[in-house]
Amino acid sequence: MGKIKSHGIADYHLKRIMKNMEDGGKAVRTVHYACTVVSQAWNRARKEKIVHRDWPTSTLNSPHRQSEKRFLSPEETNDLLAYLKNKSRQLYKLAYLSLSTGPRFGEMSGLTWRRIKLKDGSIIFRNTNEIWT
Repeated sequence: MGKIKSHGIADYHLKRIMKNMEDGGKAVRTVHYACTVVSQAWNRARKEKIVHRDWPTSTLNSPHRQSEKRFLSPEETNDLLAYLKNKSRQLYKLAYLSLSTGPRFGEMSGLTWRRIKLKDGSIIFRNTNEIWT
């Protein structure tokens, strides 16, 4: 790592590198990826007996990317439905139902006709605690 020999690398060196990357505007995912690459290189060097100690940051927490939920805007929703309506009527109906009720994929894929109550205007999704109407 630069001018530092492998036996001199400590966790504070890597923490400083991570902080410099974050302060330099690097995305959390980029910092995480850099930590992963360095860790893999260290493990390979250890396997080939180039270094003889554990990774100095085995207790270091690499940054985790927070899940970024993004929802379709009303315009994007309308564009998607218009596109699907012209491509596949069946896919359009599935997308419309999904966008209208908000189930997860597993809930949609497990949907059967006996769980759709047309008379009541309700749908019962499996593997969830919610009933969407």
